[in-house]
Amino acid sequence: MGERSLRLFDAHCHLQSPRLAPHLDAALAAAVEAGVVACAVNATCEDDWQDVLDLAARQSTPALRPSLGVHPWHLHTLTPGWEGRLRAALITNPSAGVGESGLDRAPKGLASADEALQAAALSTHIALALDLHRPLSLHCVRATGALTELLTARAPFPAGVVLHAWHGSADATRRLAQLEGVHFSVGARQLLAAPPRVGEGVAQPVSEKARAMLAAIPAGRLLVETDAPDGWVPGVGLPVVGGAPTPVNQTPVNHPATVARVVDLVAEATGWEVAAVAAASFRAAERVFGPS
Repeated sequence: MGERSLRLFDAHCHLQSPRLAPHLDAALAAAVEAGVVACAVNATCEDDWQDVLDLAARQSTPALRPSLGVHPWHLHTLTPGWEGRLRAALITNPSAGVGESGLDRAPKGLASADEALQAAALSTHIALALDLHRPLSLHCVRATGALTELLTARAPFPAGVVLHAWHGSADATRRLAQLEGVHFSVGARQLLAAPPRVGEGVAQPVSEKARAMLAAIPAGRLLVETDAPDGWVPGVGLPVVGGAPTPVNQTPVNHPATVARVVDLVAEATGWEVAAVAAASFRAAERVFGPS
């Protein structure tokens, strides 16, 4: 385990991504060295459900917690009967959560599916999570109001909801926090004032918005994540697995070990001790995704 001997849980990543495939063994070894005990691995479309399940089945250190769903960016890939196939896959794999699903009203999300299709798909995921008593991992971009309405109509969520890459206002956070079972997961990009570009210097300090948001999250409902292979922020003080930038977006691939830096940033923003942030977020993640 890493020199600080922290136990860490990466609450949201995509280790099945082809971008990570050439570096996966190194990334997992780096995660163990950093103290990462478990990772929640989210599918994005029907084509990678089995990849997520296979990865979780063969990897014990760190433990991988699978979730199956369809990301808003991939709703255009849906074919008739997907709802039944998702239910069947979840029933066959009782340890799997539901997700990644959600709402995305930014241009990229709307290019995949209009607001009506996004809302219908999210409603299907919510219904499955409630019916099968599974945790639900959600994406939300420019749709906080709509997401709050949908979740309010179906609350409570005894198995837990994780709002991944949460970057809402303090007021929006407080409204959602009123719903039983809703948790908030943050990564470095959601916390920093102005992350620099690749090749630039040390990352910016935590933003005032992020400080207010973190203060609005109830005790026991904060998780930390990387969103690997996305979510990389330069200057986080950890090595880049794989070295060179990827040809996809010219940024290095992120990896679960960098969740240690997220814990540092939360500590900086809240005034908590690093060990306290690590322990609290680890306990919260285990309550949602299961013990490691």
